[in-house]
Amino acid sequence: MADRMYYSNEAKQRAQAERTFLAMLFTGLGLSIGAALALLFAPARGEDLRDELKDQMSSAQHKFEDYGEQAKKALSN
Repeated sequence: MADRMYYSNEAKQRAQAERTFLAMLFTGLGLSIGAALALLFAPARGEDLRDELKDQMSSAQHKFEDYGEQAKKALSN
């Protein structure tokens, strides 16, 4: 990626911010999927499992919203 030529420093920063956002997004997605699978294969009662899964998904949703806001701020700068 060092071979890329950018027309401006702003374009280079925007490209870096987009790559960072995508890396964070896919890392968060992978962690969420891993956590969900771990909960599904863990020995627990169904009701407890559903409650824990709901809590984890809610937490992940809030984190993704925060990451999205950070990415918007980074891209607007």
